[in-house]
Amino acid sequence: MPAQLEDKDLKRFWSKVLKTRTCWEWRGHKTTKGYGRFWLKGKTRMAHRISFIVENSKLIPVGKVIMHSCDNPSCVKPAHLVLGTQKQNVNDCFSRNRRSPIKGSQHSNSKLTELEVVKIRKLYNTGTISQYDIAKRFNVSRSLIRNIVTKVSRKNNSNKVYVVYYSNYFEEEWYIKRGFSTIEKAKSYVQGYNPVGQFAKLSIKEVDIL
Repeated sequence: MPAQLEDKDLKRFWSKVLKTRTCWEWRGHKTTKGYGRFWLKGKTRMAHRISFIVENSKLIPVGKVIMHSCDNPSCVKPAHLVLGTQKQNVNDCFSRNRRSPIKGSQHSNSKLTELEVVKIRKLYNTGTISQYDIAKRFNVSRSLIRNIVTKVSRKNNSNKVYVVYYSNYFEEEWYIKRGFSTIEKAKSYVQGYNPVGQFAKLSIKEVDIL
């Protein structure tokens, strides 16, 4: 994809955008997650990536992703688009509570996902936040936090999470699908996953939770 779009393509692109006082909403076709799609040079592209490229007049570096500071997938406002890494994207997704719960925490009595357990332990190990404040932040009891940080109720004692990413033939970015505390759980999920469409792909990446 060129870093500079032709005038006709730019006109067609911006005609699908509704500019509000906050976000610039994409009004064209979208993915199931709300990300805009735009047909360009014989291929479906992601609208927010095009907006970033147009604004900065350069291509997105390999291995980088474009994140939304507004947490609105349909937004293409350049001021809301930030260049980042997959690690930053995972942590941003987690901090904004947009992650999917994982199998290890789907028991009826479970109040936290395993990703949250990992984050709680790492927060507590910084020595800058009390068990009481952590309990308030995650809306759980202090006794549960005490059990977690003393490793009574969970076996996972790692700061790493194995994230399953999803993509298909028309998407240029990999999107977070689920997170797991062990590589074995992630692989088991991938092996049992039935992709929608012939071109669907899954990828597992090890990520450090902040």
